[in-house]
Amino acid sequence: MMVVARFLGKRQAALNMVVISLRTLGAGTLLDRFYLKVGVSATAIMGTAKELLSGDLKVFLWFYCFFLCYTKFSSGKRDAVVQITTKIKG
Repeated sequence: MMVVARFLGKRQAALNMVVISLRTLGAGTLLDRFYLKVGVSATAIMGTAKELLSGDLKVFLWFYCFFLCYTKFSSGKRDAVVQITTKIKG
């Protein structure tokens, strides 16, 4: 924080800290509301977190993770193929 205070000034650094804390509180409040809407408890006992995710949400998250991985790795392969073909043509 000292580096930020030197770079931006003490006033701006303090304002930055206030904004970060307000955003953190807002994100926590939104997460609590999401948990209430879904109907799960926001607290969990150590070692038992099965109640946090419903079955439908787990399936959605698996597909979402698969989609993210697929797009990441497939786009890299496409870029490599494009680079190779342009080198061959050029």
